[in-house]
Amino acid sequence: MCIQGPEISITSQERVRGCKNAVNELGDPNLLAIRGNDFSIQNGYIETKLAATQEVRPTAIFALSSTILLGTIKALNEHNIHVPEDISLISFDDNLYLDYLNPPITRVAQPLTNIGVIAVKMLMHKIVEKTDLNTEILLQPTIIKRESIRVISSNEAQ
Repeated sequence: MCIQGPEISITSQERVRGCKNAVNELGDPNLLAIRGNDFSIQNGYIETKLAATQEVRPTAIFALSSTILLGTIKALNEHNIHVPEDISLISFDDNLYLDYLNPPITRVAQPLTNIGVIAVKMLMHKIVEKTDLNTEILLQPTIIKRESIRVISSNEAQ
């Protein structure tokens, strides 16, 4: 299950697109559920609570922000669902505190330094050249593997 931010957010759309691409490459795209509508703790909490009460629970949750992740963790704890034994957990955002959770959380990290440099250069170009900013630049994220994921067999995923 992927818990997304607002559907109108380009950030959320791109993260969902990446999630779908990964599932298409590695598994059955029909098994992916996309839920949620906000980059908030409450969104992660509510969507995880709903998923935890389903007859067939997800085998993994991909929280598309660290705030969504916090709500997800709270709901999992309330249902006594253990990471990674019962469910795998992945977050988007590379916050240092994710290594201090139990277990440390696997996450997708953005190249923040490069984002900052490119943003400043684009802004300077706009100021000097007096042009509109209408450029879209996508940078490749990296995956930081930690202990919050478990490989499952194909018959466990059914």
